[in-house]
Amino acid sequence: MVPLQNAKTLDLHVLINNGSIASPKAHLYGIFSPRGPKAPLTVLMARGKPGDFFNMDYVFVDPYTGKLLGT
Repeated sequence: MVPLQNAKTLDLHVLINNGSIASPKAHLYGIFSPRGPKAPLTVLMARGKPGDFFNMDYVFVDPYTGKLLGT
């Protein structure tokens, strides 16, 4: 993922929605903002009780395209 110069990130709601597609039976638990221009947005999706990190999906989304990069 290499952003073009002056590239704008997509709306946060779009990015969260794209991340939730990768974990459809879970609910949004949180997000981690990218730590630099080449870093993905991380969407945390809880499959169990809040705080149960063994049942958490970490979904990585390209903040410029919305493309799912992995879980």
